Amino acid sequence: MHQDHRRDKAIPNRLWIARKQAGYPQKWVAALLGSPSLSLISEYERGSKLPSFLSALKLELIYQTPLGELYPLVYEKLAAEVMAAKQRHPQLLGREAENQQARQWSAANLALPNDWDARNARLAPAIK
Repeated sequence: MHQDHRRDKAIPNRLWIARKQAGYPQKWVAALLGSPSLSLISEYERGSKLPSFLSALKLELIYQTPLGELYPLVYEKLAAEVMAAKQRHPQLLGREAENQQARQWSAANLALPNDWDARNARLAPAIK
């Protein structure tokens, strides 16, 4: 009965699917996360443990899959909570248009040059 209780509290995710699609054994993922523990990867995949923010970002990078796709139900729940909060505060809804304009301006004016990766590839080994 205790296991059923833990299963009810499991955090649904697609980590196992993403790992299988990437073709990585748990040992590789653990190494990429900087963790000596295979059981930790298993706990993440079963949903019995939620990764830290930094580990979640690493998983996103390892699997080349956005966090919202790795944790789709969690993402949907959070999106619904944010939308409900915005609707409770109408003054925030009016700011969305302003924020969208600011994001568009930033994307157009602060974008990295096309050759940024090539110019900075030589720096990559130095950055750790």
